[in-house]
Amino acid sequence: MSNDHYVPQFYFRNFSPDLPDGTSDRSEGGNIRLINLGRRKFVPTASIKGQCKKAGFHDYKPGLEAALGQLEGMAASAIRGVMEANAPPELRSPDHETLSTFIAIQRSRTISAAEDADKMADRMFKIAYEKEAKLKGIGLSDYEIRSKYPVAMPLSAAAECAHIAMQLGVHLFVNETSEEFITSDNPVIAHNQYCEGIEYRGVLGWNCAGIQIFFPISPRHLIFLYDTRIYAVGMKHERSASRIRDISEIRTLNSFQIVVARENIYFRNDSMVGSLLAQTERLASKRRRKRHITVQTKPVAKGDGTSELIHQFERMPPLRFSVGGVRVKRSMKRIPMDQRAGMVRTPESSIGRGAGAGPSWRYVARRSFSD
Repeated sequence: MSNDHYVPQFYFRNFSPDLPDGTSDRSEGGNIRLINLGRRKFVPTASIKGQCKKAGFHDYKPGLEAALGQLEGMAASAIRGVMEANAPPELRSPDHETLSTFIAIQRSRTISAAEDADKMADRMFKIAYEKEAKLKGIGLSDYEIRSKYPVAMPLSAAAECAHIAMQLGVHLFVNETSEEFITSDNPVIAHNQYCEGIEYRGVLGWNCAGIQIFFPISPRHLIFLYDTRIYAVGMKHERSASRIRDISEIRTLNSFQIVVARENIYFRNDSMVGSLLAQTERLASKRRRKRHITVQTKPVAKGDGTSELIHQFERMPPLRFSVGGVRVKRSMKRIPMDQRAGMVRTPESSIGRGAGAGPSWRYVARRSFSD
């Protein structure tokens, strides 16, 4: 059984205190600082090799681990180029394609994504078979349905979404403050500033209008993918990259990592320990907020049984995104909020091509009812 990392080691080395800014040395090993959010415990020297791994996580598909390793090698080179140039890759370039694919895959390959898939399967199964179970005297609430390879479903969807990620705008935030970007065991963050306040349906699918993706790649660099139809990003002289000089904006972006992390946040600078522990305490209630919602329609007669729609979606992190240089276009502000939730990013998109794929899923569960 393989011992598979679901957040790559090369990625964590960019946040290691062992490697200074600008270094091209990405050799094996190294340590990283972390805070375990559940225990509020600071670990000053955690082995990178020991982080974010699970035995047999990718064993469901022969060759998957090798393919992910190949992608990681290409992504490491592309990310290194971004850091050295202080600029994102050229649109439609090989590095742009690599980064888009890597980000889409990384969003769906974590333990958090796998657990969400299991919760969805458990809920769907119980709704579909509760009638039959009751007739047999089985209480489904006493059981949990779990997959041997829960990451299989989100990863298969992510592969279809890579081309959508590549269609998004790409911008680089360069951190010029005294504080640094942090990361986590769930580092690719999805948000939707355009739909902030919408709680009754999912707006974080890859093809939802207003989708935003935040992905820190070093203490000084964060890649930002965004819907170009909704947002204007950067000033005229910094369309592809912009400098952040306001510490409050760094703390805003770091707060997303804290709220969405499963167990740990990771960082380089030990001078941030006190402020991060305090920030973690302030955000504790937001971390406890239920993020994954299941909506079940009323049964509708169909043929000799009934059919109903089960919709599970992921709420946005309960945070407001506010970073200078990211603005909702004036023409888009005129659209009422209730209409925004149903907008897709591109008119030609369809569910079959991955629209809405990601954390928002729809399934039809059929079960029989007695008259």
